[in-house]
Amino acid sequence: MRHFGPIIITGLAIAEARNIAEVGAEFGGMTQVLADYCNTVDGTLVSIDPTPQPQFLEWIAQTPGVRHDSRTSHEAIPDLAGVDAWVIDGDHNYYTVLNELRLADAGAARDGKFLLAFLHDV
Repeated sequence: MRHFGPIIITGLAIAEARNIAEVGAEFGGMTQVLADYCNTVDGTLVSIDPTPQPQFLEWIAQTPGVRHDSRTSHEAIPDLAGVDAWVIDGDHNYYTVLNELRLADAGAARDGKFLLAFLHDV
C-alpha cells in the first residue's frame, strides 16, 4: 500500500481528513506515511492489526500520536468514532473486506460523515 502513498495522501488532503484509521499494518510501511501526514494536520491515527510484525511493534512503541489496536478489524471498527478516512489493507477476502466496509460505513453514518475509504487488491 505504501506504493500508493502519494495518491492516498493527496486524497486525504483534498478531503481535509484528520482522523485516520488503518486496517492492516504488517511492517508499518504505510503506517509511517499516514503518521507523517497526521502529524502535519494535527490529526490522529489508529492502526488495527492483531498480528503485526515485531518491527511494527517496536516502531509504534517509540512513536507518539499513533495508536495500535490489536483486535481484529471486526472487533475494533465499531468502537472507533470520528474517523474521517479509512485505509484498508488487511485480510484480502470478500467476507472480511465487505464487512469492514459495512462497519466503517455504519460508523460514518452514526458520526454524520461520508465514508472515505482507500483499498487495493479488490
